[in-house]
Amino acid sequence: MGMSMGMYQRQSLVQMLVIPCEVSGELALFSLHRIRHRIPTMKVHDKVKDKLIAELVKENSKYRKETKKNWFCITPYGLDTSVDRTEDYLVGQVNLGLATLDDPKVRQAFQNVMTRQAENQVGVIKGWFSDNYDALLYDMNGKIPFPIVRKMREKLAQWAIEKTNPFQQSLTDLIEESVVSLGLNPKSYESAEEMWKELKRYK
Repeated sequence: MGMSMGMYQRQSLVQMLVIPCEVSGELALFSLHRIRHRIPTMKVHDKVKDKLIAELVKENSKYRKETKKNWFCITPYGLDTSVDRTEDYLVGQVNLGLATLDDPKVRQAFQNVMTRQAENQVGVIKGWFSDNYDALLYDMNGKIPFPIVRKMREKLAQWAIEKTNPFQQSLTDLIEESVVSLGLNPKSYESAEEMWKELKRYK
């Protein structure tokens, strides 16, 4: 009676569903091309538009470099950063103009007026993105489930109105919120990936 031993190698491929990022602010949400096409309808000064576009282009370049993806998209983080930098530009222009005024009372009066105007311009920008949300979405053939897209619309409206940044929310929490919005129980799923896959069924 003989016994032989041998070794063999077996390879198996398991398809893993991986959610695309850790926080909602990193989702590839908006199309840079669609923004540039529609931005003439934004009711702000042309120089403000030019500054905003420049910042959005810069954010997209950064995104493509970091992700190695040739996607002309803008993430919520990229949008928030671009608007912040545009606001800094406006504040800088206001301060530049105020520096030419010698009378402290006149300078204070102008500062109050110009600061309100700058804040108004920022409000118009944020409101424009919220109002044009659907027309600006980056089309990746449904890679982001529709319930997530719908939830992000709510987050953007919150960002525009409340002067808060809701984009630091973990994507797992956003997924769970989206599942609940459909009347489903997140505890019925083993992972965020499984919930993401379930959300893909909803159009």
